[in-house]
Amino acid sequence: MWALCPLAGRHAGAFGIQSLTGAACTFLRLPDDNVAPRKMQIGDQTANWLLKLGHAPERVRTLTNDTRLFQDLNFWGDNADDDLTALARLYGVDFSTFPFLKYFPVQFGRDSFILTFFWWTRWGHQVREKYPPITLGMIERTIEQGRWTGWRQLPER
Repeated sequence: MWALCPLAGRHAGAFGIQSLTGAACTFLRLPDDNVAPRKMQIGDQTANWLLKLGHAPERVRTLTNDTRLFQDLNFWGDNADDDLTALARLYGVDFSTFPFLKYFPVQFGRDSFILTFFWWTRWGHQVREKYPPITLGMIERTIEQGRWTGWRQLPER
């Protein structure tokens, strides 16, 4: 059994849940009109791929389907190519039609120079916005369908 316990003085609209066995009160925030809806967490296959690439489990748990590979996770250049190759090997995904240069800057080019030395400037921001995003949700869909589908949703095989 669980009971609500008020958390006076912490936050407006905040309550806690406490087990009747006397366990500590756990903090909850009730949704209100000013809070954005919670985004969907990434799928198990995408999380497994990121963990195999060496991302920290704590970080992977915070990612959503809207997280972008290049803009948010800094996938670019040869590292992005290697990471997508690892995805193809791990799940047998066909990336033969994947236009790499459309989504990621090359390792040794003007954009990578800006990203390396001037990432915090407006030039760095312009480089990041120049490339269309690939989200972790798109990666999950690609794994499920076994091939790169890009922006469109293909019917199940």
